[in-house]
Amino acid sequence: MLLTQGRPILRLATAPDGARIAEIYLAAVRQAMPWLNLAHSDQEIRHWIPQGMLPQHEVWVVERADGVRGFIALSRDRSWVDHLYVEPEAQGRGHGGALLELAKERSAGCRQLWAFQRNTWAQAFYERRGFRPLEFGDGATNEEREPAVLCRWDGPD
Repeated sequence: MLLTQGRPILRLATAPDGARIAEIYLAAVRQAMPWLNLAHSDQEIRHWIPQGMLPQHEVWVVERADGVRGFIALSRDRSWVDHLYVEPEAQGRGHGGALLELAKERSAGCRQLWAFQRNTWAQAFYERRGFRPLEFGDGATNEEREPAVLCRWDGPD
């Protein structure tokens, strides 16, 4: 794999990426949302990502010379961002923004996502990139039972 002048590349995830993606997910969730009561054990998450998420989503990774640093999982119809995580040590370097821009480019004109209401950092990240809050939920419909906000991006202005 070639890296252009040491810059990260975006590529579709492959089955061997599953274990690394699971570790990024667990580290990023624990760092950003230590208050979140995960609905599944670490072992279940490590099993589900390669066996469930990868086959059921369009998953892209951001990779540097030292390996995969983040990922985004899109719904098959490309209207939803279901997961976007960058490992804590690689945050603030544009990886999440690059993945989100890729999702916008591949969208059918809009993108939607849910973010937890207490994760104000993520909400600000999405709002800076054109997503607007549409609906606030009490958490009754998500596995974590955590209040969330539905955000939407409607394409270029």
